[in-house]
Amino acid sequence: MQIRVLIGQKVREFRQQRGMTQRELAERLGRQEVTISSIERGRNFPSEDTLSALVEHLGVPLNAFFEVGDLSSQDTERETAIARILAVVRTLPRRDLDIALRQLEAFVASKPA
Repeated sequence: MQIRVLIGQKVREFRQQRGMTQRELAERLGRQEVTISSIERGRNFPSEDTLSALVEHLGVPLNAFFEVGDLSSQDTERETAIARILAVVRTLPRRDLDIALRQLEAFVASKPA
């Protein structure tokens, strides 16, 4: 499988998992809808800037665009969830990071081992 086709399939998969249309994703990325369509159909590679924006707005790690069934769906879902958490945390102002960390630590400590 060509790498651009794989990346396109992954972009479509992650976009659909989030209930977004191509138009909505394009607007979030500041790109044209035709750009997203071309990427998803495997016609074009995303530029470095577009790939970075996809990582941020879809909340997935960069390597998720290049994986070919190596991980179980549970592992993929876990990695996607972690990436989404990181994407949210990155938007917090510095003063709120300590609060978020303490809340997360308290939540984890409350769970049975």
